[in-house]
Amino acid sequence: MKAINSLALRYGAWADYSETISVLREAVFVNEQGIASEIVWDKRDEACRHYLLSDNEGNALAVARVDLDGKLGRMAVAPSYRNLGLGQLLLRYLLSAERALGRPSLYLHAQQTAVGFYKTAKFVCYGEIFYEARIPHQAMRLEL
Repeated sequence: MKAINSLALRYGAWADYSETISVLREAVFVNEQGIASEIVWDKRDEACRHYLLSDNEGNALAVARVDLDGKLGRMAVAPSYRNLGLGQLLLRYLLSAERALGRPSLYLHAQQTAVGFYKTAKFVCYGEIFYEARIPHQAMRLEL
């Protein structure tokens, strides 16, 4: 892990950040977790608002997206920058932005290993555990 002099938090359209986001998503979802590319690249990105936490060189350290229905997804943190609070930082920024934009609530399908992470942000579980891409998931929601 290299030293970070500054961080940038921002959101925008897929066209604004697709190249930067794609590098991190490919590394985490396809290479690390073994999720099929056709699942990761589901053609929904154009209709989503994308969130990006990047370093002073513009490299993505954490990413997420929110679709038109309020589904939060594709949240990922670069492997060498995990457990530093960057995921929480991005999530707090995302929640604040979505609230300011008038979104009443968010929902997500959390990988089972990430349920605790989302609970710290007050997301609540509902329904039974289910599988997506051969990974156990839990549906969660948050009223903003």
